[in-house]
Amino acid sequence: MSDQVSRPAGDFGLPATFQRFTAFLRRPELPDAATGMNAETLRRTGMLYLLDLALMVPLILIAFAAETLGLTFPDNALEDLDFGPLEILFVVLLVPALEEAVFRGWLSGRPAHLVPFLLVAASYGALAGGMVPPHLAGFGIVFAVLIAATVLSAMQQGRPPYPWFRAAFPVFFAIASLSFALVHLFNYEGTSLAYALPLVIPQFIAGMIFGYARVTYGLWSAILLHVLHNGTAIGLILIFGG
Repeated sequence: MSDQVSRPAGDFGLPATFQRFTAFLRRPELPDAATGMNAETLRRTGMLYLLDLALMVPLILIAFAAETLGLTFPDNALEDLDFGPLEILFVVLLVPALEEAVFRGWLSGRPAHLVPFLLVAASYGALAGGMVPPHLAGFGIVFAVLIAATVLSAMQQGRPPYPWFRAAFPVFFAIASLSFALVHLFNYEGTSLAYALPLVIPQFIAGMIFGYARVTYGLWSAILLHVLHNGTAIGLILIFGG
């Protein structure tokens, strides 16, 4: 299912954005290619940001109500950081770019994106699993893998998604969204899994929005949404975090 950008301007409203997003969730389908960046897709990305905010607000209100009733939440690692300019730039700009590349860069299913991701993931697994001698596990290997991934990506440009990936896309979309949420459990170390799982519901919802933007408009859209999402969260922490 590709979100065609030839619809009238009145189709940019929040209700229409919500309808398209929920229709995608009911039946996730992978387009041949994302539509790319232009004025129209920038506006649609902006509407997805508003949708993100609209879906986060009820969760924030529920959390406030729970705290008012006496429920205590574990500390989020972000709240304990001393946010200076460099820390803010890291969380708002660098982290979104890296996380989108890892969790959704490959979600297009196209060889130019999937093959390099698999190469980097396999190399990281070999290093982490001790399959490569420690004295070789340095910047040289990382640099070589990145160069090889770049070359492979260039060689695969223009090819459509793998048929097997397209067929299993709903599963891959769910994996990307769930893994993105679950990795944020590390922000609540020392807390039981059952207690921490509800706390990453916002990341699960945001991950689905970012994934929809990634396959519909492109990786740039997912990164931009992630930047806006993190920027809003950090802003709220700075204002209300004491």
